[in-house]
Amino acid sequence: MTTTVSATSRTANRVTGSVAAPAPAVANAANAHQPSSLIDPSELPAYRALARTLACELLADPSVVLLDTETTTLWGQVIEVGVLSADGQVLLDTLVRPGEPIPADATAVHGLRLEDLRDAPQLHEVASQLQTVLHGRRVVAYNCHYDRAVLTAEEHRIARPLNTAASWDCAMDLYAAWNGELLADRTRFRNKRLPGAGHRALDDCRSMLTLLHLMAGCG
Repeated sequence: MTTTVSATSRTANRVTGSVAAPAPAVANAANAHQPSSLIDPSELPAYRALARTLACELLADPSVVLLDTETTTLWGQVIEVGVLSADGQVLLDTLVRPGEPIPADATAVHGLRLEDLRDAPQLHEVASQLQTVLHGRRVVAYNCHYDRAVLTAEEHRIARPLNTAASWDCAMDLYAAWNGELLADRTRFRNKRLPGAGHRALDDCRSMLTLLHLMAGCG
């Protein structure tokens, strides 16, 4: 299934007046390979308002799910998947047994060791569950471009579809715009760590949900 990163390109013209390209401030990662334009500091309140509007939209959309993955290395195999609905219902929370080692520096981040996963299912064994919870959904992830790429790589590795989502939205880009801290070149907002992140999949989904409520003004 072909997916898109939906929120920025559909709504950037509300703030910038441009329909030619997504607003770089709201779409940091999506805009990385496109020409950048300077962000006028006087527009910072408008970008924050746009981020708030999008956060409210995501919380109100019944098709939204929040997803997070943990991996053996930065671009390694998936070892944990969490998926949460926008109303906080746990849709998927599973460890995954990988086919490669977990380096000590990765364990230092998420706390997972290979011995912790010996009884966990392999990814192909949970693929159908993941397909089901993502099918036709609007997926929100913190740096969705990364999680989407991880799932795409894993699809090729196990020869099974995983990313059955209809679209993806990036909570990291929204939070960067909501924060309003510009990089020195004024072409983008500075990305921030996910507040409360503990680098476990379901916990990070819950942290994302809390952050959406904060940006929407109801948290």
